[in-house]
Amino acid sequence: MIALVVFGVILAALDPAGDHRSGWDGPGMSVDEPLNVGQGVMLVDKLLDFDFKGFRQVDSALTDYPPLGRVWIGICHEIAFLVNPPIDEVVPYSLTCARVSSAILFAVTIWWIGTAAARFWGPTAGVVASVALVLMPRSFGHAHLANLETAINLAYAACLLFVCRRVPEMLGADPIPPVGQEQQRSTVPSSRSPARSVYWTTAIGAGVLMGLAFSIKVQAIFLPAALGAWALLWLRWRAPAWLFVVGVVAAAVFFVGWPWLWDDPIQHAAQYFGKTTNRVSIQAWYFGKALADRDVPWHYPWVMFGVSVPLGLHLLGLASTVDVLQSLRTTPRESLLAAGILVPLVAFSVPGIAVYDGERLFSIVFPLWALLIGRAAGRIVDWFAVRRWCGKPLALGVLMAFVAAQSIGLWRDQPAWLSYYSSAVGGLSGADKLGLPATYWGDGVTRSLIAQIAELVPEESSIAVAPTLYELQPLELERQAIPLKRRNIHLVSLGGAGGRDATYLLLFNRPEYLPKEFRRLRPSDFVAVVERDGVWLAGLLRK
Repeated sequence: MIALVVFGVILAALDPAGDHRSGWDGPGMSVDEPLNVGQGVMLVDKLLDFDFKGFRQVDSALTDYPPLGRVWIGICHEIAFLVNPPIDEVVPYSLTCARVSSAILFAVTIWWIGTAAARFWGPTAGVVASVALVLMPRSFGHAHLANLETAINLAYAACLLFVCRRVPEMLGADPIPPVGQEQQRSTVPSSRSPARSVYWTTAIGAGVLMGLAFSIKVQAIFLPAALGAWALLWLRWRAPAWLFVVGVVAAAVFFVGWPWLWDDPIQHAAQYFGKTTNRVSIQAWYFGKALADRDVPWHYPWVMFGVSVPLGLHLLGLASTVDVLQSLRTTPRESLLAAGILVPLVAFSVPGIAVYDGERLFSIVFPLWALLIGRAAGRIVDWFAVRRWCGKPLALGVLMAFVAAQSIGLWRDQPAWLSYYSSAVGGLSGADKLGLPATYWGDGVTRSLIAQIAELVPEESSIAVAPTLYELQPLELERQAIPLKRRNIHLVSLGGAGGRDATYLLLFNRPEYLPKEFRRLRPSDFVAVVERDGVWLAGLLRK
């Protein structure tokens, strides 16, 4: 029920620029959405025409990511386009239609996380885990974008949860553990030998899911490390053979799922994974400084993770983590989840590793963190339930009120959920004073802002856009912005032809890529602006 309700709420807030008449404002167009949607639609068009040769040509033209995630975006786009077409039906694609892809996957993630938590630790844990994921504004925000984050988050969690569910059988324990303390004892390895088939079917299933994750995005690289560390701790001498099967199956699925690899598997795989280390540097804004991605301090992922989740949820997650670390030899499931969280955060803490975009690179940890939050909630309610002065109904009521209080960020920041900061740093205004990034991908240029711009700017005008992170970015936004198209208003890059002569300037708050004179602007400096907590996210300037 939680998943279905959230799915409906997200569907009502997908429109970034006015290409649908109904619904609320969605986040503005993120910089990378046109790349994902454009290629996804072209790939699916080739598949629908049974033109596999054309499919391979499109796939080989843009090899920054494997095709699975973008094919899913294209499929959802085509279906949504038929069911609820945009106002301008001759556009090459509709971001609103494409964003349905992430909404579906986020709903599936909510359901999967909640079901797993309920199975492992009881119904209270299941409900709180599902709600906790929804109340993480950054995850909720990504679910409104046609990107690959929600897809890789689901695939990453699914692989680890598949193994978690089979842990009792693998370790020779009770395959259907009861809830509570008995469940903790039942997952401790016993002297009973499990069936060999359990190992190999689990290895094959984990390999398939890992291969699918690799077929979406490179963040799947953390799965072998997390599973490897866990297997060495729990499976011991059986770990090498088990991990070998997982790896072989994952490699096979990855190879079969990406036709570009077929021509030259070794060279193309090396080229793809090498892009993570051999590519143009991306700037990051951190404590008031523009830093190259490889020069970002080691604590960046920990700080960004710490301040991008509601503080109360963090307290529950930390309580669960402390409990797991104190009883590591009796919590095989929880230790795998902890490994899935720690491996990415530790990896991005290594000096010289490229880190940027706030929580985006390690957003795979959020569903797993929600699981540990649900576990803590279930254990807290069970502890209070046996106390005469409290009782379970009162404990549940207090807990749900506490969890509901963490929802303030969803209401306060909508639809700019990717600009959320917790009370640990004083919200967005406190983060801005500290020099943390207010936004990343232009999602502050919302439908409402575009409508205001269309009213303020004369017809047939040109508006310069900054920052522009690739050449066609202004044109892609213009294609989606129906109010601007109706008035023949054109968007151009500030640094391109006509940009310097434009009377108006459309900015979004990514200071590391803005000219220095625009870094200290205030909301009152704009003639139209989207701001939250006194911090501007995007706005229109008159030169």
